[in-house]
Amino acid sequence: MKAVILAGGLGTRLYPLTRTTPKCMLPVNGKPLLEHIIKYLAGYGFKEIIVTLGNKHEQVSSYFGDGSRYNVSLQYSIERKALGTAGSFKNAERFLDGATLVMQGDTLTNFDLQKIVSFHNKRRALATIALTHVKDPFEYGIAQIDKEGRITRFQEKPKKRFFSNLVNSGIYVLELEVLNYIPKNVMFDFSKDLFPKLLKKKLPLYGIKVDGYWFDIGTPESYKSARAYFQNYLGHQI
Repeated sequence: MKAVILAGGLGTRLYPLTRTTPKCMLPVNGKPLLEHIIKYLAGYGFKEIIVTLGNKHEQVSSYFGDGSRYNVSLQYSIERKALGTAGSFKNAERFLDGATLVMQGDTLTNFDLQKIVSFHNKRRALATIALTHVKDPFEYGIAQIDKEGRITRFQEKPKKRFFSNLVNSGIYVLELEVLNYIPKNVMFDFSKDLFPKLLKKKLPLYGIKVDGYWFDIGTPESYKSARAYFQNYLGHQI
């Protein structure tokens, strides 16, 4: 199974840190965020990794090269305009040949990827979302699942009320067929567009509850929290 890392976002909420540096290149524990993600994937046996990039893509590709020093093969899918998360995945279609693990390029986690992939295969899902519990779900997509893990309800960033504390972690397993539901070369998002579309069509969209640490590094506060966690709880020096 190949893996795709979505790292083409501008990171505007992290300005001025990302004004000249891509978000995925921000340092954590002395190494770029993307390096942690690549090593995480390599630790689960992923050998072929596609990184989707946009603005400042040269900084990333020149640093990581072909990925051989991490014992993986890296390929880069470059976006000339913003396409959203699902649109970015669609743009990388030429690199894909089967079920794919997808994760965000601004996420630090220790979720068990083997467990997620095994669940996906066992359920014969079209798409599987790794879900995790948070206290305040207002900034995330939230999901409700039945006893088999099939998603029965999904909503992106509820404004007032929420029906679940299970949130979309940004880690997915997707069958190649998913690409048929994503338009080409237009802005299209997994949470806002694709998942509601699959749910409406009653296609096999599943969610699996996973435990572990998880940081969605989208703001200066979350970036600070991730750095503090790695220093204080994992014993790393930053």
